[in-house]
Amino acid sequence: MNSDILKWRIIILGGVGLILFFIYTITMDFYKTRDELQGKAYSTAELIEVFYDKKVKIYELKKYFNEIIPKDRKIEIEFENDNLLSRLGIYFDTIAVNQVYGPTELHPIFLGWDLRINSPKTDSLISILGWNQTTLKKLKEKLDDANCISISNCSLIEPNKPIDIGFERNFMGLYYFKIFDKHIPDSLKNYYNKGHYTFINDTLVLECATGAI
Repeated sequence: MNSDILKWRIIILGGVGLILFFIYTITMDFYKTRDELQGKAYSTAELIEVFYDKKVKIYELKKYFNEIIPKDRKIEIEFENDNLLSRLGIYFDTIAVNQVYGPTELHPIFLGWDLRINSPKTDSLISILGWNQTTLKKLKEKLDDANCISISNCSLIEPNKPIDIGFERNFMGLYYFKIFDKHIPDSLKNYYNKGHYTFINDTLVLECATGAI
């Protein structure tokens, strides 16, 4: 009798242990998936360290991007991997202006997501820019060297528009290095040091953009 009770106790304890282990595994998987989707939350100090660690490669990327941009176009491009563009935007270099809010939007020629890089559609779109598959491959290599995923010249703020280089996604948002060719005028320094902007120096601003971008 006692041996039967002991046996059932062992069975019950084993079952409870398995249930607890299952719950633990599911919980850990949930938090791991959540963290992977949300991405790492970077402090300002960490982002500055990332930038200066890759500064030479970031400026090489910026230089190449400036060389391949047609003068009458605005472009934003983000790579998911070697085979997929997360986002591609091609715009006329004209801006819609609101009397109250000032510059508000660009006029798109094309804006799309999840585009296969090696495809007739992508070939047709990038031909608008005078680009080809070799251009995309080299741009991706430059981004990889800089440990970044996107680049854009689509800033609406006048004057002295920056090149926005996307470092890493954080859930629906994206960390940007905003790099200016000329010193940011005093009139814009306060603008670039509040909200999701962090003013670092006269030619560098950090941005943590949020929302479906």
